[in-house]
Amino acid sequence: MATGRPVFVPRDRTDPMNLTAVLHTGFGVSVLAGILVSDTTLRVAAFALGVVLFVAGVVVSRRGD
Repeated sequence: MATGRPVFVPRDRTDPMNLTAVLHTGFGVSVLAGILVSDTTLRVAAFALGVVLFVAGVVVSRRGD
């Protein structure tokens, strides 16, 4: 009976939830890199990438609704 997933996670929502987590983790890493980088162009690019990853995570999580 063990499926390797928590009981409260519906079977059809497992993959989008994992992809959402990956995209939001990428957002966090990108924003952290943007804070640590001193070059203005790279900082703006890192923040822009973070915004794109965050929005993509929201879109993926809402896709199943």
